[in-house]
Amino acid sequence: WLKLVLLCARTMCSSRPSCASVVQSPSLRRTVGGSPVASLRLPSVFLAAAAVAFRLAQSQGGAVAFSGMATAPRGRSLRVVSYNICGLGAGFGPPDNEKVTTTYGLLRADMQRLKPHVLCLQEARRLPLTDPEGQARADSLDALASDLGMTLTFAHATPGFEKFGNAILVSSDLQLLGSQSVHLNGGSVVKTPAGKDKRIVRGCVGVRLAFQSEHSSEDQDCVQFAVLATHWDHIAESERLAQATHVLGSAKDLIGGLPHLLVGDLNAMKRSDYTPDEWAALEERNRQRSWAPLEDSSALAALEAAGYLDVMQMTVEGLGSAMDVDQGPPAARFTAPRERPMRLDYAYTSSNWNALSAGGTYTAPVAWIDVDAQGSDHLPLVVDAELG
Repeated sequence: WLKLVLLCARTMCSSRPSCASVVQSPSLRRTVGGSPVASLRLPSVFLAAAAVAFRLAQSQGGAVAFSGMATAPRGRSLRVVSYNICGLGAGFGPPDNEKVTTTYGLLRADMQRLKPHVLCLQEARRLPLTDPEGQARADSLDALASDLGMTLTFAHATPGFEKFGNAILVSSDLQLLGSQSVHLNGGSVVKTPAGKDKRIVRGCVGVRLAFQSEHSSEDQDCVQFAVLATHWDHIAESERLAQATHVLGSAKDLIGGLPHLLVGDLNAMKRSDYTPDEWAALEERNRQRSWAPLEDSSALAALEAAGYLDVMQMTVEGLGSAMDVDQGPPAARFTAPRERPMRLDYAYTSSNWNALSAGGTYTAPVAWIDVDAQGSDHLPLVVDAELG
């Protein structure tokens, strides 16, 4: 009920542009976006209904963090999942084959349940493995794409480490028009075990996609959009700001100005997401690890100054007064809740995202955290949207 309520919440805005004949041609067409939506708060009638649905879910043992919203309708509904998978449990070090097998099975089960149209993975690692069925697989990401029936795009994050980076998997419901990636400026410098300086290079990968309208034939209108997936520095806000600036400057080259979602593990913090005690604990964590002092993120502020909208913040602000989401369990707010709960994973809409609306109406996308997932020390951030 909650998902139905959220996806019915609509705000008036400009109509979407035509993208005729994109299915016949792989070339990228520029899309002229409408004006940004100043406010996307949900109308009070939907907030009231959401509150009823929420209280009903509570009374029946449901999770506040939207854990029951597992099935995305097909057609023009879009589900994008962003998930840091910690190298399939191996991180950046030598893999434990048994742990990789177990983690692969959990990750695959998570995604078979969520059924994303677009799956964006950070700390994705290409490893040989034995899958839970006992079959030898040469490449973990190729295996995952095959098992999920998706197409893989991979971009390594660090030169010299070509099997570790960002991946985007695309379902057969979408047409993959093209992809581009870039290594980002910035990145903290750390000492290797050999005592040498090493810059931690991060990357960004973009895919251009077409979503055929259920009401049109192949040579008529379709929906064309893009997804950018990235992973930013974990040590210093100054490096994250450099990476955010690079993403903003590269977006046009990567995806041609299409309306898009920007998702990923940004390792950035908004002071407003935390209580004073939570923020103080995170400050102490940085001190103990000799990281740069914790800051209210200037990197995220740079995105928002460029017109990007924080989908989770819009969702929480739209529901907060009726549902008290911020009073729910930590997983309702945090995507990395295992040790010190943190919101590290984000989804942003571009300023022209509302160009994807149809018939003069705009459906605000909804972000939620899947608290049932078991495949990583992060939790998947899920974005549900409706396209024209």
